[in-house]
Amino acid sequence: MCDDRGAIRGRLEERLKDLSAKGEIPPKLAEVSDVLRVLGNAGAHDFENKLSSRDANVINRFFRSIVEYVYVAPHSLMRYRNLAKTFGKPASQAEQDDVEQNTTKEKLLN
Repeated sequence: MCDDRGAIRGRLEERLKDLSAKGEIPPKLAEVSDVLRVLGNAGAHDFENKLSSRDANVINRFFRSIVEYVYVAPHSLMRYRNLAKTFGKPASQAEQDDVEQNTTKEKLLN
């Protein structure tokens, strides 16, 4: 995510702060990402303090919340914002708008 979103190079802690400063992740999720970073380090390197399966579930939920915010929610928002534009239009017009949108997407991807 740091590479994909253009975070500065450096330590993960600095990169996550950079993403937050750029508005890629809001303050609460920046805090979540820092907790994930610390717990990930503990899980990988701290052999005295073990993480439980419950901890792993919390880590998974935290990770998913960040991915949801950064990647899934914007895509879903765009999709449903476009769908909302079709409400109140005759079905044939809504279908034509959908075809035009898909054609535009294909052109952008190619």
